[in-house]
Amino acid sequence: MVPEVSEEFVRGKCNFFAACQVWPLKKRLDPEGWLGNFSQSDRRMAVQLLNGFMYFSDDFLDRMFVSAVQGLSRITTSLNSTLAIRRAEWFAFLDEAVFSFPTGETPFPGDSGHLFVRRARDLLGIDEHNVLSPEAALERVLSKRANKVVFVDDFVGTGQQFLKTWRRVSTKLGLAFSTVPKDIDFDAYYCPVFCTEFSRENQLASLVAGKVTLAPAHWLRPEHSVFDPESLWWPEKMRSEVHDFVRRYSLQIGLPDTDGYDTRDWQGYNRLGLAISFPHCCPDATIPLFDTTMSGWRPLWKR
Repeated sequence: MVPEVSEEFVRGKCNFFAACQVWPLKKRLDPEGWLGNFSQSDRRMAVQLLNGFMYFSDDFLDRMFVSAVQGLSRITTSLNSTLAIRRAEWFAFLDEAVFSFPTGETPFPGDSGHLFVRRARDLLGIDEHNVLSPEAALERVLSKRANKVVFVDDFVGTGQQFLKTWRRVSTKLGLAFSTVPKDIDFDAYYCPVFCTEFSRENQLASLVAGKVTLAPAHWLRPEHSVFDPESLWWPEKMRSEVHDFVRRYSLQIGLPDTDGYDTRDWQGYNRLGLAISFPHCCPDATIPLFDTTMSGWRPLWKR
């Protein structure tokens, strides 16, 4: 059973997180200012929503990222071998693999995947020569100079970006990862820090069952949505109010109401309704009530 939390408790928790540098200072993450957006009669709901907000610092992301990649050792080394043999196999895997990342339709330096291939280099000791753009990784596969590709990222909401990267035909090479000839054998792995079960069951289902092994550090289940009937964030007596509460404030300040189609839809992209953020971004799947500045709204997380 999810308990109702008091404002005193949540304020104390936020202040403690900031003091311990788990959360950044007020200029970047401002719980007090954000709560001030709500009327006194809605304060109880706002406090509960704030309690469900999850912010992950770079230190946490570093550790979870390493965990995601190291998790591949369970499926890429010999289960019944000695520890020494498995360690040798794992280090050989890291030496041979190339690391890449999914990109938008028009790749740009701000793609979050750039941050995570740098983490692969800095935290896992991956050789700079093996940290590549998707096209360069594809070229390495097609020339048979690599047979293992590890894609890394922070967050997978719908899986569309990865799917587009996987199917994007290179103008230079005339092929995509999805159309690599069958006589070229290679294995692909996708290791985001967070991944929704929605993406696995929908957009990525065919890939997971086929050529790509999906191996995140953490799965986000439907209950992680603030709108789910079994949401982890709300006491049972509050759940019937959540949708109207968030919608009312969202539409008052002009957020789009597109049934999840717009990336800034009030329910989050694809109506995923999450409450998650990182130092470098607030994912589109997170409800924008946390970070919007529309109509003078004071954001909790500042872009």
